[in-house]
Amino acid sequence: MMTQSSPALRCQNCYKAIEFDAVTWCSCNGPTRTIVCPSCERCFCSAPLPYKSRFWAASPRQIREHGERFRALAPMSERGEGLALVVDDQELNRSMVASVMESWGYRVRTAADGIEGLAIAVRDRVDIVITDALMPKMDGRELALQLKQRNHPAKVILMTSLYTKLQHRAEAFKTFRIDDFLVKPIKFAELDAALKRVRGTAEVAA
Repeated sequence: MMTQSSPALRCQNCYKAIEFDAVTWCSCNGPTRTIVCPSCERCFCSAPLPYKSRFWAASPRQIREHGERFRALAPMSERGEGLALVVDDQELNRSMVASVMESWGYRVRTAADGIEGLAIAVRDRVDIVITDALMPKMDGRELALQLKQRNHPAKVILMTSLYTKLQHRAEAFKTFRIDDFLVKPIKFAELDAALKRVRGTAEVAA
């Protein structure tokens, strides 16, 4: 039985340790859902954000990136393939994109910053990198440039909520040599389209 004793993995309602071997998910009507505590049978959808952040950061990867956590998974007309790397310092964004891409057929690695992401990309020879633009340590723009300077074959898709002006886009493509650009919050149909573009499978208009 996979019982966790960390305070970060205790139910916010009854404070008992969460067991992950028989997880059930709530049916709350929201864009994401949380697991149901097996002891008090309550979810934590209404819990304070700091609690949620601590819980998901400390939970097993197979739980925080589970497809049941994210409701709005977009269907894909063409299944993906290959190894993708998702880099974002925000756990929710990182887990959501990873979960969606796995549901689309990709194998996925994740990283919380560019330094970790660069190491994984080089070690595992990933095919696609989807990275946040602005992060501590090493941001996604520098990650893209480092990969291109190493002649790494991965296609890099930059995602951002702040670095969005026309001059920023131009800089991202010209200076940091990214392959595609997405504005947060991520729309899955746009992510699907960007993946098809970098893979060369986008439909050409007649």
